[in-house]
Amino acid sequence: METIGCEIKRHVDVITYKAFANALKRLKRNGLVTWTVLPTRPIWVENAITPLTHSLRVPFEALCAWALDQGPAVDAANAADDALRPREAA
Repeated sequence: METIGCEIKRHVDVITYKAFANALKRLKRNGLVTWTVLPTRPIWVENAITPLTHSLRVPFEALCAWALDQGPAVDAANAADDALRPREAA
């Protein structure tokens, strides 16, 4: 079992605690995360990914490979779109 939660939050500074907690609740609802409330003071919750989450490994690896392979094409499309737009004043 792999634990997640505080470890992830430490690496993601751009998300508020509320948004992070809401995301974890949605992941739990969808069966991608479990949580266990530990009998400690203060109360501590241990989050863990599920076998369903592990089943996403192959599709995510394929998506990452696609993104790395197609990154230059996406960058070119962005540059072409940017060239069509008037520059905004800074």
